Amino acid sequence: MISVLEVAEYVVDGRLKLCVDTRRWLSTLASVEGLRVVPVDMAIAVQAAALPTTLTSHQRLIASTAMALGGTLITPDARLREFSYAGAIW
Repeated sequence: MISVLEVAEYVVDGRLKLCVDTRRWLSTLASVEGLRVVPVDMAIAVQAAALPTTLTSHQRLIASTAMALGGTLITPDARLREFSYAGAIW
């Protein structure tokens, strides 16, 4: 959910412009086959807490989610891409 929060924050502060309402955009995204919203569970939160504090709490939650799922994180965030355990690309 942290990435969903970040999308909403980017829209509010003008860093991201969507052609439709944010809620509608997120609802549409959630219905795309092959994509899923992953809630932060205890294991992800504990892993995030163990990551370097040079990353923000948002970054640590995103990285730990990718790690828990064994997935590749696609992000424009250079700090997350530099974090080798996350397997991040852009």
